[in-house]
Amino acid sequence: METQVSGGPTSDATCDPLVTRGDRRPSALRSSLVVMGPSALAVLALTVAAITTLMLVAQPPTAIRLGAGLLLAALGIVLLLVRPWYLRWGAHDDEIGRALPGDDIVGRPVADITRAVTIAAPVRDVWPWLVQMGRGRGGLYSYDWLENLAGLDIHSVDRIVPALQSLRVGDPVPLGPGLHNGFVAAQIEPERALVLRLDDPIRGGAVDHGGRRWADVSYAFVLAPLDEYATRLILRFRFDGRPRGAMRRVYTLLIEMPHFIMERKMLVGIKRRAEGGAGSGVGGGASVGGGDG
Repeated sequence: METQVSGGPTSDATCDPLVTRGDRRPSALRSSLVVMGPSALAVLALTVAAITTLMLVAQPPTAIRLGAGLLLAALGIVLLLVRPWYLRWGAHDDEIGRALPGDDIVGRPVADITRAVTIAAPVRDVWPWLVQMGRGRGGLYSYDWLENLAGLDIHSVDRIVPALQSLRVGDPVPLGPGLHNGFVAAQIEPERALVLRLDDPIRGGAVDHGGRRWADVSYAFVLAPLDEYATRLILRFRFDGRPRGAMRRVYTLLIEMPHFIMERKMLVGIKRRAEGGAGSGVGGGASVGGGDG
C-alpha cells in the first residue's frame, strides 16, 4: 500500500480558488431535510396507503380508498423489483462477492452496497478524478444543486487541477464546509484503490472505535483495468451505526434511495469526465462547476 500519490501536502491554500468557498457549516436541520425529506414523505405516503387499505377491507370501497390501495400496490412493486436493482447498480456478481480494499474498516456493516460503471478510458485517465474529489477540491461530480440546497457548497470541476493531485493517507476529503466534515483518506494504492473513512469532526482523522462514536463509514473506489483502453470503477459503501437495528432501518427507509441517486450521478460524472479526455491536458482550460450543477 502506498501512502502518497505525489509530493506536497493538501490544503485549502493549494486548491483552485474558483472551487473554494466559505467554511461555515450548514444547518443540520437543513441538510437532513434535503437528504431525508423526500424519503420520509414516501414512507408517510406508504403508511397512509397501508392504513387506508386496511380500512378498505373493513368498509365499503370509495375512490379515495381504492386510490390508496393502488398506491400501496405500486410502492410494493417498486420495493420488490426496483430496490434489488439500485442496490447493485452496474455491479457484476463477482464484483459484489469480491473482497476489496477497505473491507476491514467496517467489519459488520448494517449497509454493504457495491455499484460499478465501465469507463472507456485507461486507469491512468480515471485516477486523477478520484484523487481530487471533495468539497473545496474537485467536487463530487454529482448533482451540485442538490448538494448546495443542503448547504454543502459543492462545485464540481470539469478539469484535472494539478494542485489537487497530492493526497496522503490521513488527509481530509471534506463533503461540506469545515476541514473535517466528511471523510479522511484511509488507504491509497495509486491507480488502483482510494479508500475513504468517516472523518472525526472534533479531533480529525479516522473515527474513534472506543465506543464514543455512533457511526463509521468506509467508501472504496477501486479501479480494475479491462484492457488498455477500458476500466471498471467499482464503488463499495459500508456503514455501521449504533444502535445497529435502528440505524439499519433509518438508512433503508430514509437514506438508501437519495444515496443511490447521488452516487449513480457521481459514477456517471466520473465516467463522462474521464472519457471526455480532459485528463490528458492537466490544468487545461475546461470550466469549473460547469458539468453537474
